[in-house]
Amino acid sequence: MRIRAAAVLVVATGLALAVALTAGGAVRSSSARAAAPPIIIGYSVAKTGPFQPYDGSLENGGKIAAAAINAKGGVLHRQIKIIDCDTKTSINNSAPCAKQVISQGAQFVISTSDYDYGGPALRVANSKGLVGIGFAGDTKLGYHGIGPLVFNSYQGSPAEGAVDAEFAFSKGWKKPYTLTDTINSYPKTVTDWFVKRWKELTGKGPVGQDTFLNSDPSIATQITGIKQANPDVIILTSFPPGGASAIKQIRAAGINTPIVGDEAFDGSYWISAIPGLSNVYNPKLASADGNDPSAARNAFFRAYKKFTGKASILASYPAMGYAQVQILARGIALAKSTNGRKVAAVISKLTSYPTLIGPTTYSWRSHCNVVSGRPFLFYQVQNGKESFLRAWTPKHVPPFTC
Repeated sequence: MRIRAAAVLVVATGLALAVALTAGGAVRSSSARAAAPPIIIGYSVAKTGPFQPYDGSLENGGKIAAAAINAKGGVLHRQIKIIDCDTKTSINNSAPCAKQVISQGAQFVISTSDYDYGGPALRVANSKGLVGIGFAGDTKLGYHGIGPLVFNSYQGSPAEGAVDAEFAFSKGWKKPYTLTDTINSYPKTVTDWFVKRWKELTGKGPVGQDTFLNSDPSIATQITGIKQANPDVIILTSFPPGGASAIKQIRAAGINTPIVGDEAFDGSYWISAIPGLSNVYNPKLASADGNDPSAARNAFFRAYKKFTGKASILASYPAMGYAQVQILARGIALAKSTNGRKVAAVISKLTSYPTLIGPTTYSWRSHCNVVSGRPFLFYQVQNGKESFLRAWTPKHVPPFTC
């Protein structure tokens, strides 16, 4: 996808958040612009296939951030340029796409938002001495799982599991039942850390546990297990469409027990498929529906609609895409260089850096490169409508490898 320069400038100047979120040395005044070579960020992402909606919105968020930064003078008197390569939602294309964008001059690499699908691209970047950024629940996407020049812009599934446990505990629920999607490692990790944190809080485990596959047409057997266990809350770790189908079947079976999901129930598009849905709670990173507690994020999604021509269905991915470019710009500005090791050294020391997605801290733990301390936004669904409840930063996340 090519960006028309005029459209970029309209979006950039319309973003009230651009100055605030790129301040502190990440930009230079327009008078300082020079005919210097651009700073090139290469995306090894799915522009086609099942992952396209996620990677596409991530890259669009990055393009909007780059436009906003460029409109204020760029970084080190240089403009940011974005190039990409279509992995076609294939793990086998992840590394080759990274090599392609690097051969075209990319000095930084952003990958598909998944450890398995994005990891190969980030390993290539790391091996070439370039900083790479990914967005994944699996905390192996970090220092030890990929390499010292690779950063996970997300706080990870352990934090999700911990915040679900603390939320459920705060509601006074005592008998959780976990229902876990087996489509990949993400839901299981959330469940595992929910159980770990729940045991820390209560000394007890769930009253029952079961699994299903996202593509399963029926979870009748699992529903029988839920009825037998009689929980007072269901912890459902999954994502649409299978996760939404599971919720619909649970409610159709007459089970009105509160359901707490995970961050992968991103956006609100899936709620309309379950008429009158109530008593469902999800931790999120952002909302694209104008009900985000952050005025900056609400402004961003208005700008996103102008930029793409339609409202964003997803929320976390485009906002995270914006934040990823902010993180890179901050690292480049403070390092006064595009050298991978110098930029990585700066990013690894960031503490509460105010990005669009929230405060970003890597300094909490050396040799990790996974974000800590960023709050989740809890939303509730009542009578088919979603509303913001509160921001929640987990008080404690049981140890994890990164």
